[in-house]
Amino acid sequence: MELAEYRPITLLDDGLINQIAAGEVVERPASAVKELMENSLDAGATQIALHLTQGGITEIRLIDNGCGMTQEDLRLCTQRHTTSKIRQSTDLEGIGTFGFRGEALSSIASVAKLEIRTRRPNESLGYLSKVHFGERVGEISTCGTSPGTTLIVSELFTNVPARQKYLRSATTEFSHIARVFREQALGNPATEFFLTHNERSTYRFLATSRLDRVKEVLHPEWEVFVVEEAAEFGSLQAYLTPPHWISDKGEITFFVNRRPVKNRSLLAAIRNSYAQTMGPHHEPSGVVYLDLRLDWVDVNVHPQKWEVRCYHQEKIYSWMQAVLKKAVTSRQTVPPVSPPDAEWTESRPTFNDPPRAFASPRPAYTPPTIETFQSFRPVAPPPPLPVRQAEVPLPQAIAGFRYLGQTGASYLVGEDDEGLVLFDQHALHEKQSFERLKDVKGDHTRLAQRLLVPQIVRFPKELVAAIDKVGPSLRNLGFEVEAYGDGDVAIQAYPILIEAARAPEFLKAALQTLLENPEAASGEVESWYRRIFATQACHSSVRAGQRLSEVEARALIERLGDLEEGWTCPHGRPVVFRMSWDFLGKQFERGKG
Repeated sequence: MELAEYRPITLLDDGLINQIAAGEVVERPASAVKELMENSLDAGATQIALHLTQGGITEIRLIDNGCGMTQEDLRLCTQRHTTSKIRQSTDLEGIGTFGFRGEALSSIASVAKLEIRTRRPNESLGYLSKVHFGERVGEISTCGTSPGTTLIVSELFTNVPARQKYLRSATTEFSHIARVFREQALGNPATEFFLTHNERSTYRFLATSRLDRVKEVLHPEWEVFVVEEAAEFGSLQAYLTPPHWISDKGEITFFVNRRPVKNRSLLAAIRNSYAQTMGPHHEPSGVVYLDLRLDWVDVNVHPQKWEVRCYHQEKIYSWMQAVLKKAVTSRQTVPPVSPPDAEWTESRPTFNDPPRAFASPRPAYTPPTIETFQSFRPVAPPPPLPVRQAEVPLPQAIAGFRYLGQTGASYLVGEDDEGLVLFDQHALHEKQSFERLKDVKGDHTRLAQRLLVPQIVRFPKELVAAIDKVGPSLRNLGFEVEAYGDGDVAIQAYPILIEAARAPEFLKAALQTLLENPEAASGEVESWYRRIFATQACHSSVRAGQRLSEVEARALIERLGDLEEGWTCPHGRPVVFRMSWDFLGKQFERGKG
């Protein structure tokens, strides 16, 4: 066996050390922009102007009106581990600034040409410093410049070919910078931001409140749903899509103490508040600000400070979810009655036209980074209604409701003082079944139905092997099973809302879900229960196309008062649709003589 060549351990030179450190801090032009903007914000800048050439690959020029630096500050700022933010280790326990490590400027200066002009507000002259690829060029000199700091970064990574070859096109690099720029603008509405690219003005953000800045940056075409709450340890401000908005994929920009961060657990609290109230297909989008006590947040986790660790995170998670869930629930009303008048004035049908589709009040949502939105989703016009009338007690939301009958073997029709009301019988029954399952979740005696003789089924071996691992989770779903080996499984109990013949089908689905999502067996099991319960509720409910007797229909509607969370089924479909008397009158041109 040939021995490897012996290489003695040596101390790396400062230039190589800085390049290695730069690789952690400065991945691409957007990373450099983020560090420079954070320095400007820490310097108290109320105006930040960013000028880019070729996506920041050729040049990044940042100008701020912050506090500026003295000559000694300028000499030290490009050296490693020099900072004005902290002085001792205890300062790390409550960091209120964006920067604190003293690595940004030294890292940038080691892989680019860096020129800094700075001036304190109370001084008549400023100072100029140039550092090219880690080496100072000349001495620091006086210069004429406006109060604040101007930084020019050029020829990024030209001395590190291994890093430079991974840069993308100017367009791609600019898109990354634009995202960072928008995030900083969202997080700091007290500061005005200006961005030009190749001498073309791109962004100009001047709004001074969080809500106005959200509208200015996102240009949302949805009504902003505002949630604000305070506690002894901090406050929450959320500007999100309204609860009824339909979306399978949301985009949330999340700030902790003005810092844009990624925290899976706290983001899950936001998403779960919508999912547990509105069901699937209601992924929220928008901006959420969480302001916490400084000693509850550890920002010294990620080299680029994208992640933070929160102390008492379970408490924060529960509080955030409860606040948002309460707000979403209180916002819930019966869906809107009719589309805007303008939509219908322009397309009023004539007797020679074929019947036109109504427009649904349920908009199809796409994330706010997409500039175009669809307004309404078409549905077929309702057929003629039966004349039968019967008084049915309903919750206050539909007071004075009178049941008229079933139509299309799928919809229960009625009227109240405001207009016609249609229920999707499958969605309504599914919603009721789902909430029954939630009510008994964890209570095995109420959730499970035991079999006198166990049902033996055969499953793939990998599913059988998982039974012991996810047994408690299966029990919480209402199953009681035992693996007999060689692929045989004995079902001894199954959930009460499904038929015994379908127990194997549901057991297999539950096993696959729990096996594919290991976190379901740990603390984040709630969303997976909802998913499986939603499937159970769906398959155990009356179907569209199923004729119901009047007694069966009344029984469904009389239980409407038990619904707790909104007017959608667990899969996000609406349970009820309204059509006001005013709307019908306009279509028949009543009031025009």
